[in-house]
Amino acid sequence: MRATVLGETRPSRTRLDPDIAASLRDTARKIRGKSALVWAEHCTECAMPSCYANCALYTPRRDLKCRRLTHGLELLRAEGAGPAQVMRASFRRWGKLEAQGQIATHSTMAVKLLEGMDRFASGLLEYPVLPFRLRRSASFAWNRVKAKLLKRLAAGRKPDALLLEVIGESATDILITVRNNVPDAGTFFQDKFGIAPGYNRILIPASNIARYVAVDRDILLSIEPASELDRPTLLFGALDFVVFDQPVTAARPAAERPESKPGIAKVKCVVWDLDNTLWNGTLVEDGPEALTLNQSAARTIVALDERGILNSIASKNSLNEVEPVLRKFGLWDYFLVPQIHWDRKSASIAAIAENLNIGRDSLILIDDQRFERAEVQSAHPEVETFDVTALETLLAGARFDMPATEESRKRRLMYKQEEARQQAGRQGQTDFLGFLRSCGIALTVSDLSAANITRVFELTERTNQLNYVARKMSRLELEAIERGEGRSRGLVLSVADRYGDYGIVGFALLDMASWTVESFFMSCRVQRKKVDHAFFDLLRRHAARAGLGRYSIAYRPSKRNEPSRVVLEDEMHLTWRPVDEDLKAFDVDTAVAIAESDIVTIDDRSSLGSLVSEPADAG
Repeated sequence: MRATVLGETRPSRTRLDPDIAASLRDTARKIRGKSALVWAEHCTECAMPSCYANCALYTPRRDLKCRRLTHGLELLRAEGAGPAQVMRASFRRWGKLEAQGQIATHSTMAVKLLEGMDRFASGLLEYPVLPFRLRRSASFAWNRVKAKLLKRLAAGRKPDALLLEVIGESATDILITVRNNVPDAGTFFQDKFGIAPGYNRILIPASNIARYVAVDRDILLSIEPASELDRPTLLFGALDFVVFDQPVTAARPAAERPESKPGIAKVKCVVWDLDNTLWNGTLVEDGPEALTLNQSAARTIVALDERGILNSIASKNSLNEVEPVLRKFGLWDYFLVPQIHWDRKSASIAAIAENLNIGRDSLILIDDQRFERAEVQSAHPEVETFDVTALETLLAGARFDMPATEESRKRRLMYKQEEARQQAGRQGQTDFLGFLRSCGIALTVSDLSAANITRVFELTERTNQLNYVARKMSRLELEAIERGEGRSRGLVLSVADRYGDYGIVGFALLDMASWTVESFFMSCRVQRKKVDHAFFDLLRRHAARAGLGRYSIAYRPSKRNEPSRVVLEDEMHLTWRPVDEDLKAFDVDTAVAIAESDIVTIDDRSSLGSLVSEPADAG
C-alpha cells in the first residue's frame, strides 16, 4: 500500500510479461495474511525541512515535500496479475523506499477493506472543492489515520517471512534494512540482494529478522539501491510481512546473478597517496608542522578497516619523515606494507599486491595527481584509480559493499600476525614443512550456523584464488543450507596457531548424496599452510566410514583460481576426470591419506560424523 500523495491517486495501466504476471498472481493467492505496510519515498540524507532550502537536489512535488523518485511511487494496474498490486520506483540519487508500522499480520479481508477506504479517501482529496492548503493537510492527516487503523486491525498473528517481489529491468543490487522505529535503536537487520532482470521473489524468514529487531515493537523498513552510482527503475509486487496458506519459495530468473559476474572484484586494499590526499600540504615543501589531516580521508580509512578492507601507502617521500607524521595523526598502525620511496607508483602497487598476496584488480589507488593515476593505470589497467575528491561517495560503491563483522575488524591484525610468521620462518627455519609443524596449526570444522553465516557470506564474496568452482553464493542460498533445505551440508573452517587466531577461513558445500564437494572457498591467509590438505583428509576418513571407495572435489577453472588447481593436482597429487564442458572432478581415494595432511591438527565439531554412520551410495 502507498502513502497518499496529492496528484498520485489514479493508477496507470501497464502490460507485463505473461510469465511475470502469472508469478505475481500465483503469489498473491497463496497469502493468507499480511502486515499491509504503507510505503513512501524518502531520502537517505534527509534533514527536513532545513534541507529543502539548501539541498541542490530538492525537487518539490505537489504537496511541496521532496521528490526522491523520478515520478513518485507509481501505482500500476497490471493486466493479468489478478489481485496483485504493482508499484514502480525510479530511484534518483539518495532516493529510497521506507515503511513503518508493526509486523503483525491482518487478514486479507481486512486489508482489502482498508485499501478500498484508502482509494475512496484519496479520491476525495483530489477534488478541487477545498483549498489546496487544506487538502494537503488532509492528506497528511489521512496517512496518520491509516497507520492507526492498521494497528487496530492487527490480528496478532506472527508472520512467516518478509516477502519482496521485485521486477528488474537490468541487473542491480538492493539493500534491505529493518530496525526498530525508536532513536538509538541499537542492532538492526540488513542484507544485500542481487536483482536479476525479470521477476525476483525474495523471502527473508521472520525469525532471521527477530534475532536483531524487537518484532513486538514498531519497525522501520527501508529499501534502497546498494550502490550510490546505480539508480535503477524497479517494479514491486508484494512488499510485506506475510503469512502463507501454501508453500512459497524464493525465485529468480535463470539469468546469471549480478554478484557472480566475472571481472568485478571486491576491493581488498585501498592504496593512499599522502601529499594533498591523506593530509593537506606537501611534506617536503611545507614541513611536518604545517600539515593538516584530511578528515574525510581519515574517516574513510577507519571505515575501511571496520569492513576488513586493508589500507596501504604509495607515496614519493622518505619513510623516516613520514612515519612520525602518521603517528602524530594516529594512523600509522592502519597501514600494511607501506611503499614510501621515490620509485614509480606502479612499482609500489605491484609490491603491495605481492606482499599481501592479493590480485591487483582488488586494489584501488587514491591520488590527487592525474599523472600518477595515469602512470599506474598504464602499467596496471586492472587497478581502478580515484581522485581525492571522490572520497565522500567512495564507500557507497558496490565494490566496497562488505559487512562489518568481528572477522573483518581483525583482518589487519591477522595480516600483521602473518608478517611475524613469515619473519620467523625466514630467520629460524630452512625446512618449510618443519617450520609449519612448529607453528602448531589447528583446524576446527563446524556446521554452518546463524552464528557464522555472516562471515561465511563475506568469505564467499571475497575469495577468488582458492574458490574451486569460481562462483559466489548469496545470503539466501546460505540461509537455505543453514536451515537444512536440500541435500547439501555446509562446513565451516576456522584456524589458529601459536601466533594468533585466523578466525573463519574456509567453507565447503558437500553434497551428501553423491559425496561431492560442490564448492570450496578458502582465504589466501592460510594458503600453503596445509589446511586444505587436512580438511580433505578429514572428509576422506568420513567417506571411508560411510563405506565409500572415493569421493570427489569439483573444480571449474577461471582466470583467478589457478592456485586451486595447483593445490589439488600438484600438491595433493589427485587426478581429475571431466564432468561437463569446463567442470572437472578430482577424485580422492579413501584408502590413501592425502599428502602432508598430518601437519595440521583437527577438531571436528561438525555433525558430519553422525551423518555417515550408515554406508552411503557413492553415486
